[in-house]
Amino acid sequence: MYVINSNFSLVKQVGDLSESRLNALKKNFYDMFPEIIRPNGETLILKKAASALIISNDRIVFATQGDLSNINGDNIAEILIKANEILELSPNSTMAVTIEAIDSVNQNTLEKSKGYFGECSDMLSAYGIGYRFMVRNENKYHGDVHIEPYIKDAQKIFYLLNLLSTEHIHSNEVHVFIDDILSFLNEKVKSVASKIFL
Repeated sequence: MYVINSNFSLVKQVGDLSESRLNALKKNFYDMFPEIIRPNGETLILKKAASALIISNDRIVFATQGDLSNINGDNIAEILIKANEILELSPNSTMAVTIEAIDSVNQNTLEKSKGYFGECSDMLSAYGIGYRFMVRNENKYHGDVHIEPYIKDAQKIFYLLNLLSTEHIHSNEVHVFIDDILSFLNEKVKSVASKIFL
């Protein structure tokens, strides 16, 4: 599975990015993210290749792309926590995770997706059907999981996860939350896609 885009966010009031805060972030993350972008006065992007640390007045985000097996929850958590500590913020945060990914299959996913709803899809002249699952894992997260044919290539499945923690997550538990989400995608969501498309 290839992750086209992912955002792992600590959602919280960050406040203004003063010069002293900016300098502390740049100094502590320069080796990891040497490219510095200031798209506006309220946002800082520290970037290297396909990964970035994005800080705005309401969240701290680690964004990346690449093969799912190479995305390391512990590393992501470490970066987010370090930024949170540099900014001297509370160790408690709401976490938001958005992941867009694709996976290759040996099927025409557009055709296969209509299988369960043949008559309905014919009535609408639909050439493919996507599925949206509204999920809630008590005491962990809630949100949406989309599984659908990848429009650009019918031999691929497209995944979209938008999940939010149901409670505040303490810094010590960020890595567990991220690992739970990555496992949920790699095991359960992928298994559901197999039942739909294979």
